[in-house]
Amino acid sequence: MNNQEKEMSTVKVQKLELAQRQIADDRLIIYLAGGLIGLFLIFFMLIPVTNILRLSITPYNPEAHIFSKGLTLNNFKNYFSNPVTIHSLYNSLYVSLWVTFITTFLAFFFAYGLTRTTMQGKKILYFLVMAPLIAPSLLQAMALVSLFGKNGLITGLLKTEWNIYGATGIIISEVLYSFPHAMVILYTTLSAIDSRLDEAASSLGASALRTFFKITIPTARYGIFSAAALVFNLTITDFGNPIIIGRNYKVLATEIYLQVIGMQRFDMGATIAVILLVPSVIAFLLNYYFTKRNTALISGAAKPTLPPSSPFKKKIFTSYCWIIAGILVSVILVIICKSFITLWM
Repeated sequence: MNNQEKEMSTVKVQKLELAQRQIADDRLIIYLAGGLIGLFLIFFMLIPVTNILRLSITPYNPEAHIFSKGLTLNNFKNYFSNPVTIHSLYNSLYVSLWVTFITTFLAFFFAYGLTRTTMQGKKILYFLVMAPLIAPSLLQAMALVSLFGKNGLITGLLKTEWNIYGATGIIISEVLYSFPHAMVILYTTLSAIDSRLDEAASSLGASALRTFFKITIPTARYGIFSAAALVFNLTITDFGNPIIIGRNYKVLATEIYLQVIGMQRFDMGATIAVILLVPSVIAFLLNYYFTKRNTALISGAAKPTLPPSSPFKKKIFTSYCWIIAGILVSVILVIICKSFITLWM
């Protein structure tokens, strides 16, 4: 072996050692990051949830406000035997199901307009509807109260007595709150679906309506289910909007607050929290399942250029998308304007 071959061999060995050190360093970083995330989940999720589960089956003295030793299911019996408290479960499911249906329906057609038409201003519309993501959930309820409450701007100008409080207000505010979350999922799904399937169906003589229901909807079904599960989870666990605009309409999240803060019933607060965990965990698992199926369905799809949309179709979806975006942005603008006004109405 001559000197040149020896030098080349040495260089290869050095490169291999360098690559091995880099792999070892990367693994160390991954292990450290994973360990920190694991500790975070243990201290801020696993331990609190475990403690809530323990308190829900621990006997409680409401007069002394202390927990005693032992195990009991009386807390759950008391909850389900009390018509007032169990009604909060019905209210939560009622509101969440309506919000899930309305939001998924509206968000799907908004995402469809951005991904399956050639209308103008798509990027602007996308960023406008993403604006509510930077605000807390109670902002939507505050804006509705400012506009349609007893002393609201529109209520005062029109001299109406429309009651925005209760189930109606919660549903509207939750739709405004969860719309961007659902739209992101549906936008990603429809963007990744191969539109040549629609073109093939049209070339075979299928009408636009038949193509929509036979091709577009079935192909996007897992994205639709994933968005619906996410909206349901966001709604049933939300506290901000119901506490602002719900008034006497109690849901599980507000009932926990009232039991703990108002009545000092920590046992019932823990019990209702466990009951709230059941539908929220189910919705989370469904969202995870549908997201995986959706990813597997669209991962290899091609994305050719969209054919020009008809003028009528562009006008319909342009008007629809700008109306939705205007409503979502106006919610934020109302709160911003109100912060500079001393006397609203």
